[in-house]
Amino acid sequence: EKSTRSTSTGETVGQIVNYMSSDSQRFPEACMMTNHMLMTPCWLLLAMAQLVSLMGVSGVLGTVIMILGLVSNKKLWKRLKKLRTKQMMNTDSRLMLVNEALTGIRVLKQNCWEDATVAKITEMRDIELGRLKAQERIVALIRFSFFSMPVLVAVVTFGTHALLGDPLDAGEVFSALALFTLIQNYLR
Repeated sequence: EKSTRSTSTGETVGQIVNYMSSDSQRFPEACMMTNHMLMTPCWLLLAMAQLVSLMGVSGVLGTVIMILGLVSNKKLWKRLKKLRTKQMMNTDSRLMLVNEALTGIRVLKQNCWEDATVAKITEMRDIELGRLKAQERIVALIRFSFFSMPVLVAVVTFGTHALLGDPLDAGEVFSALALFTLIQNYLR
């Protein structure tokens, strides 16, 4: 048991490795996000000003719908983060139990505790699988929103533009779509 515990923090080696793998993935993301946070407001304001000058009120409406969709996605991402945190805690608990079972396999065999231990591990794994399914449902909703949002924004924007009696030409449509794509990419 001493080899599986860190002497200074009381955490298992598995927990430390789990933390290290998560943190090593987050460092490059943090560097990219810092640059992204500095440049995003400038590009957004410029793109929105261009869109309003090109499409008028319908461009503002499309941008508002896009922002509302992204706000709802942000809530989904927060829910996903909570589920993943719980998932990591469940995985740590299960791996600790498996590690203890493997370390004390002789005691388990001598006392015929294999079935009880396997049942406990299976129960913990079933909880993990339930959380994984919930995570995948949220990821599916996020992906659906990601791929359907440009279509919804385009239909509402160009429909509003046409209903207001403003003529549409190919140059306006392609320019507006490019600006919506730019805005959407920076709002993510």
